[in-house]
Amino acid sequence: QRGMKCLLHEKPFKNVNGSGKHNNWSLQTDAGVNLFSQKHNPHFMLFFAIVMAAVDRSQELLRYSVATYQNGDRLGGHEAPPSIVSMFVGEQLEAVIKLLSNMQSLKNSPTQESPTLDIADSIPKIPLDNSDRNRTSPFAFTGNKFEFRMPGSSQNMSFCNTVLLASVAQVVREVISELDSQTEKQVTCRLAFEHQRVIFNGNNYTQEWSEEAQRRGLFVSSSQSEILRLILTPKSVGIFDGILSQQELQIRYLVFQKQFVQHGFIEGNLVLQMLSQKFIPFISRQVANAVSQ
Repeated sequence: QRGMKCLLHEKPFKNVNGSGKHNNWSLQTDAGVNLFSQKHNPHFMLFFAIVMAAVDRSQELLRYSVATYQNGDRLGGHEAPPSIVSMFVGEQLEAVIKLLSNMQSLKNSPTQESPTLDIADSIPKIPLDNSDRNRTSPFAFTGNKFEFRMPGSSQNMSFCNTVLLASVAQVVREVISELDSQTEKQVTCRLAFEHQRVIFNGNNYTQEWSEEAQRRGLFVSSSQSEILRLILTPKSVGIFDGILSQQELQIRYLVFQKQFVQHGFIEGNLVLQMLSQKFIPFISRQVANAVSQ
């Protein structure tokens, strides 16, 4: 009606907002209990710490899972999360994580005695509408689920979820083994202590956060060739152990690399066609009309 079209490209033009997907993710038991519902799951904090550990360990793979040609220009473009993987959890949960981490620090100190704490009773009740005010975060807790906001609009969510589930499964296996000799509180405190660096509730767009992320040791890279090779690292091979073999990961790398290059050629050819068939003829007519007058 108005001569306009909707562009669903991740980043159609510079300074024009692109399109992405929000991948809402949660886990539930065979009885239908949401493991990330504080109200219904007494082990909420343990499973929350498991996801925190999984995101921290697999931040490179999560970045790889969204590294398409189109999405590279979108991430960090002020309508999308930045390319640094971090978790938004809200001020209340962050305070609990710091408390658990401090308890682990005291345990590690030979001169301090660790205080007792009932984890379930220490967590404040978090209203759903008060847990997600930070729209700059790439991975946010939204009250009873997590929201992964980095995928581009044209992406299939299967591989992103495969990475996420494989990473969580790896941590769950370790936790099951540890619970044979440790309490749930001890395991939760250790996970909070070792992986709290991935928590960030501030503005993810600022240069200060990029510098802080590097100080924390988080994965920060703008090299697309480096990102595409992340699936071949020993850490990635370990996360996919029993799911994808090294040969299968190598094949995925080659296919992903080919797709990346092909999309570059497609968009480059499109620009050339627009110039030769649209812009240059239009400008030539405008110049000719101006000269004739």
